[in-house]
Amino acid sequence: MNVEKIISAMGGRKATMRLLGITSPAISQMIARKRIGSAHLRFFIALRPELNWAELLNTDYPRFSTLIAEQPLRRLRAQRMHAKLPNALTPIIPV
Repeated sequence: MNVEKIISAMGGRKATMRLLGITSPAISQMIARKRIGSAHLRFFIALRPELNWAELLNTDYPRFSTLIAEQPLRRLRAQRMHAKLPNALTPIIPV
């Protein structure tokens, strides 16, 4: 799992802290442990289905492949990929 890339894709450390309601030390622990909790990952996948989760999750991908393959997320992913949004978080979370 590439924790740093996932955090970056969510908008960086500050945006991730706001999204999850956690502190900077919690983000640092995620990075140090190279692990993001299952509930947080599920939230990120639902929020940003257009990301290449197979690459970001690497060996952890099979644990989340069922969620990623669900019809609503596939449909949203297709819409976002078609629209080619530069950053899907931009309208949701102002920096």
